[in-house]
Amino acid sequence: MRYYRGDWSKAPSREVVEQTIAAYSTAPAGYAADFGVASDGRTLLVEVNDGYSLGPYGMWPELYAQLLSVRWAEMTDTDDLCNFGVPVPKT
Repeated sequence: MRYYRGDWSKAPSREVVEQTIAAYSTAPAGYAADFGVASDGRTLLVEVNDGYSLGPYGMWPELYAQLLSVRWAEMTDTDDLCNFGVPVPKT
């Protein structure tokens, strides 16, 4: 998650974010989903962007490289050359 605009004290609902991501059954291997908090407090999905065209937005370099690599491999039907088993940090 990365804050970029609005009232920093109003975070999106973790439950809504997790439910939305879980429901994205056709998700590509790498992507970003932007959520916002409306003036009435509802968490809303703003947009989803494909992983091949994302900037790092503060991601750890290793994870960013993995995101780009796994998505590129999926798009080109090739092996993911960055699949080194780098663990994803626990939140």
